[in-house]
Amino acid sequence: MQIALAEVFTFWYFPPLSSAELCTQMRIIFN
Repeated sequence: MQIALAEVFTFWYFPPLSSAELCTQMRIIFN
């Protein structure tokens, strides 16, 4: 849970090169 939150903040501050990466992370968080 904490790791997931950390990843979300990381992606917010440092957007991924591809939107696909963001979508994948969001899917993992919601799932």
